[in-house]
Amino acid sequence: MLRAMAVGWTEEERAAIERGIADHGIDTGRCAALARIVYRIAKPRDPDARALHVRPAAGARWLVPKEPRVPYWGSHTYVETEEHAVDAVAGPDGYHPADCYLQEYWAFSATMRVSEVDPATIDPGIQDADGEP
Repeated sequence: MLRAMAVGWTEEERAAIERGIADHGIDTGRCAALARIVYRIAKPRDPDARALHVRPAAGARWLVPKEPRVPYWGSHTYVETEEHAVDAVAGPDGYHPADCYLQEYWAFSATMRVSEVDPATIDPGIQDADGEP
């Protein structure tokens, strides 16, 4: 795994993201709710922060994880900030470099469909840890 320095969260920011991961962890399938939390914290400190939504190749049903601890998902949303990919898979430190995240954690990454999204539009019925939609 190519890990470098972690995202430079403040103690408060890191604690909020850790709470988000605890509430919306890998097994919950609520990656969009976690992405909203991470994005809300990341965007003010990094104007280039962005949320990405990943879907399997056309005709495929699932994203295929390389690690057994990660479930098969029909799609996934995560946040790129400070050149790190941050989600429940990579944790609050994030995976660096962000452009290698998909290749590191997911099989068939070259065929995935990736789009930048407003995280509030993905699974809008899933609630954030603070009770906001």
